[in-house]
Amino acid sequence: MRTLQILFGWCGLLGPLLAAELAVDPLLPSYQPQAYTHPAEAGYLRPDGSIRIVGAQGMDVAFKNLNALFVQSHPSAKFSMELKGAATAIGGLYTGVSAFGPNVRAFWIAEISAFRMTFGYEPTAIKVARGAFATISKANPVAIFVNAKNPIEKLTTEQVARIFSSGGGRGDVTHWGQVGVNGEWSRRRIRPIGPSATSGNVQGRRDFMKQAHFGDNPFATGYEEALSTAAVMKRVSEESSGIGFASFDGFQGESRPGLKVLAIGKTEQGYYSKASQEDVLTRKYPYTRDIYIYVNRAPGQPLNPFVKEYLRMVLSKEGQSAFIAQEAGFLPLDALEARVELAKLQ
Repeated sequence: MRTLQILFGWCGLLGPLLAAELAVDPLLPSYQPQAYTHPAEAGYLRPDGSIRIVGAQGMDVAFKNLNALFVQSHPSAKFSMELKGAATAIGGLYTGVSAFGPNVRAFWIAEISAFRMTFGYEPTAIKVARGAFATISKANPVAIFVNAKNPIEKLTTEQVARIFSSGGGRGDVTHWGQVGVNGEWSRRRIRPIGPSATSGNVQGRRDFMKQAHFGDNPFATGYEEALSTAAVMKRVSEESSGIGFASFDGFQGESRPGLKVLAIGKTEQGYYSKASQEDVLTRKYPYTRDIYIYVNRAPGQPLNPFVKEYLRMVLSKEGQSAFIAQEAGFLPLDALEARVELAKLQ
């Protein structure tokens, strides 16, 4: 504890860090620093010797903490951070001007395809944390919500997928009666509403649901696109038969007139969750998102020594404490998750 106090007390992060430390899995491995070298052809080294990292701006505080931790055991290391947007992470990795590609979302299929066309293999995704549970979006969970007049209270992930997408194999869900709503509501046609593919502000949530939870099937006939979280919520509040999905940060801290968040279960007989912080942390809520650092590693080749050392630190007990040391910031991995990711570095 004394080491951590010295490490972060100077930058005013001690309070959040200590809170974060309590949430870190005690079974995570402790960080044991090792020497490293940079490859001769490392394009991410700037003329002054600093290490350039390009990626998502939402990770700025996390990297301030991580870099400070890394420098404590590797005093010669210097960093040049260019955290401007999620879309820049693939470019920095693709061109080799960034040591790795940190992102608050998984790379989109098109981004991975472009990388594969150039290198002949895909970038390696290292999961380094879980999305936040915050009022400002930092890869928050995705909420499923309906108009407040709708009597439905819960859905399974399969029912959600069959509502929002088409061609999944078990038939599309187009009317509320198909998911157990009785009476006059059973005859009403479902109006699916969600993020647009043309808005960078919400496209990440759209692609996350499509790729990870809708089997990458096309969206349902009649799927209505909106350009922002606020626009999705507004349309569902206006359309009594509407159902929408958007980032949970749009709901936290206040009620939304005209809307109702649904509990989501993985199976009909299983547990249904409305994404409490505990459920997000323990993965009981299905639509939890993850935070990644992508690396360029050719199959069968060793990982860049610096990248390997930095990620070993991130996936350690101290690294996770530093990574999440931010009020309403990212949530930590558990020891089992970290072990899986550490194995990718070998």
